[in-house]
Amino acid sequence: MDIPYIARILCSLFAILVFQKLTKRLDLAMFLGILLLGIWTGHSALSIADTIIQRVATADTLTLALVITGVIWLSNLMSHAGIMKDLVTSLKAKLSKRSILAVLPAVIGLLPMPGGALFSCPLIDDADDTGTLAPELKTKINHWCRHIWEFCWPMYPGFLLAGAVSGLPVWQMSLLLCPLTVCAFGAGWFFLLRQAPAGGAEPPPSGKNQPVLPLLLPILTVILVYAVILAAFPAVGEMNTYLPMLLEYAAANDLRLMGDVLELLLIDIHEASDMDEHTTELQVKGLSK
Repeated sequence: MDIPYIARILCSLFAILVFQKLTKRLDLAMFLGILLLGIWTGHSALSIADTIIQRVATADTLTLALVITGVIWLSNLMSHAGIMKDLVTSLKAKLSKRSILAVLPAVIGLLPMPGGALFSCPLIDDADDTGTLAPELKTKINHWCRHIWEFCWPMYPGFLLAGAVSGLPVWQMSLLLCPLTVCAFGAGWFFLLRQAPAGGAEPPPSGKNQPVLPLLLPILTVILVYAVILAAFPAVGEMNTYLPMLLEYAAANDLRLMGDVLELLLIDIHEASDMDEHTTELQVKGLSK
């Protein structure tokens, strides 16, 4: 009996889940699942190894690894700089807790990137500062709300591919498919977000009520640079699938670095100004004596 290839693929995916449950290691489970699928489809061990090497050594795969590194780097920069906590604090002062859980991953979802959960997961954790939500529920909300834009947001490769196949203009497809995004958000609200406590807006600590837009500047930079590259230099995306993403993260990280340098300069100027004022005050006191 010749088993269809789709059935073999599904069985290998199920095997990955079983192996992960047994070994508690996703990397080992995925390797075993790949090995099972390769042997089941008639490949020898040498052929499987050769295929893996060929795929890993491609420019797209190497660029994808750099993109994921950029995601982690930018996320860590924003975390260590306190931007994530400030963003959550500002949103808490404007939205209910339930709304924040939906808005944060949805904002990150505007950016179609590998490893997007690396951005949104820490934000969700910061929003649930009391730890009242189950980790499983936070994972579901994060995943669902981050992907509601896939139907109509023209930065998703799948959306662009559908536009190329159908021959419809991007703006027309976006308008036609917008109702699916609305339905997806409604389903997420009904089945997931209703389980989270509604709460109310929390008054921010003194001096912590910052505008939201500047805090989103690194993320907005990524989106803007990506859109500009695809619009002005489409050949870059054709040359390498993930190169525009790599350039956008480089730009965002450079912006974050420039912001840190500017912040340090402003601190130095402020300290120098305070020192001058203190010196002047001492001089005035000396003259008065």
